[in-house]
Amino acid sequence: MLKCDIKNDTKIIILLFTIVFIIFVFSSDGHRYTSDEDWAQLQSIRIATLTPHPLWEEGKTRTLFEYPEIYPPQFRTGNICTNAILCSPATVGHSLTEVPFLLINNSFGIISESTLNWTIDDFRDPHYVMWRNSINPNFTFLELFYGPFFSSISITIFFLICKTFKFSTKTSLILSLMFAMGTTIWSYSQTSLNIVPATTFLLMSFLFFRKFQNENKIKYLIFSGVISGIGFLVREDMILFIFPIFVFLLISTIIKKIKIKYFLSYIFSVIPFYFLTQEIYKIRFGIESSQVATGASESISMVRYINPEWIFGLLLSPGVGLFIFSPILLTCFFSFSDFFSKNKASLILLISIISSFVLYYGSFFYWHGLVAWGNRYTVEIMAFLLLPLGASLDKRKSRNFKIMIFVLFCLGIFFNLANITQDVSWFVWGKPGYEIGLYSLGKATTDLYIHEATKWSFEYSQLTHSIINMIYALQPDLYLLKLFGGINFSIILATLIVPQSWYLYRIIIKLEKS
Repeated sequence: MLKCDIKNDTKIIILLFTIVFIIFVFSSDGHRYTSDEDWAQLQSIRIATLTPHPLWEEGKTRTLFEYPEIYPPQFRTGNICTNAILCSPATVGHSLTEVPFLLINNSFGIISESTLNWTIDDFRDPHYVMWRNSINPNFTFLELFYGPFFSSISITIFFLICKTFKFSTKTSLILSLMFAMGTTIWSYSQTSLNIVPATTFLLMSFLFFRKFQNENKIKYLIFSGVISGIGFLVREDMILFIFPIFVFLLISTIIKKIKIKYFLSYIFSVIPFYFLTQEIYKIRFGIESSQVATGASESISMVRYINPEWIFGLLLSPGVGLFIFSPILLTCFFSFSDFFSKNKASLILLISIISSFVLYYGSFFYWHGLVAWGNRYTVEIMAFLLLPLGASLDKRKSRNFKIMIFVLFCLGIFFNLANITQDVSWFVWGKPGYEIGLYSLGKATTDLYIHEATKWSFEYSQLTHSIINMIYALQPDLYLLKLFGGINFSIILATLIVPQSWYLYRIIIKLEKS
């Protein structure tokens, strides 16, 4: 029976990954939307080719040098770079995850400058059309496949995490599909932000930690620590996940629930990656990292104080709130109690991880993370908010409960579609300093040109305006839709999705009957 379950789970994992990956790729726009992605990509191409940027000047260059018209030298106050390849505000770990995608397209020319040509028939703004046609095809390939690849891995890892809590295969699959389509992980799958691979590494680390809890094998704890360390190289807020695990293991050791060797194995698996970040800093700037605030301490230095208003905004503000943009996560308010009866220690750990992110970013001046879709800083904890719903799905069988879950799930899908079908950052937000879009509400006196009304009112929420724009003035921004055309796009997507979905459905039905 166990072999049969493993065989079926393997099939489900493969099908789940491919179905979600196809959906994410077909809904990708093939371009960046923020400078954060651009810094990482520019560093990635330098790492891939080992070629300095043309504007690099030894002994003079500081980070953000690639755009002197936006960041003039006199306004750049960071340390002078001593390494032409790694002079970037982006983490090296983030850029390294992008390098394989750039090398693939650079080697095989899958997407070239002649692959696609956008016109004013596609977008009414000629400046936007010009920008789209000027994008490096290697970056287009990266944007098309990078986010979908890591996001799809996150979904399959989440399925495996659900199984470690002994949820049924059907329940685990339903939760995974809700995570994929009903939360903002779908929207972020069309980006190359470091939050995308960071979420993958965080969930993978948690999966191995769960395997350690279930099987008590030290190798899983070492794997968990190493993967957490890799995640830290990608995105430094991984420390907000590492610290609760550290405390959990410490307490378990003190009360003699686990041996001290397990605690030490995790610590010694993680610590080398912190020293590696310090070494990277030294390579970048030629000075000891102890002379400046770096790594996690650099992030902590931006924290002012815990602000209840910002914490509320992270979760429930109309323009940013996690529960507004991913309504299926509202189920945590009752699912936690259902989950608690059989998983007391695990729920405490989940709440600790969630709280560490919420409290940290609730004290961060730019807590809103705009112009991201919803709040970018809570993407890593969405899986932990959704996970306890599995206990409720197994426990609650009423028709009204199922209808409520279905409605919340559909709302999440609809909100995602409002983002992925169009370029919200350009056609809803507009340009900072210009009298168009939501940016027009904020003047030079506001932080990042973002007006408070965009965060705290439904009237000027990006969600509201994106939905209105999607209904009345949609400019489709799907790369493969433009490449294949509407009819071919639909046929190819259906051909790829329907047979696999049917096969997956048959496996679930067979499992229910057995």
